[in-house]
Amino acid sequence: MNNEKIAQRVFYKFWMIFIEGRHTPTKKHFTVDDAVAEAERLLRLPGNKFHVAYILECMSFGAIENPPVIWRTVVERNER
Repeated sequence: MNNEKIAQRVFYKFWMIFIEGRHTPTKKHFTVDDAVAEAERLLRLPGNKFHVAYILECMSFGAIENPPVIWRTVVERNER
């Protein structure tokens, strides 16, 4: 992804699930309802008994844009 693409792209808000003491989050959920459903599914797995699930919300991201690091805010899908 080159610098012009970063400046021109729209980045949408997403959520990820983190189960404390387990692997790092790997899947983006584009609605909070999907994230909640996935967290509940993961917590019901036998290996996750007594673990805590966190729903992490992406609020912003950083990228290098010739040369300083730029920060952009992500938007809700219904804001466009």
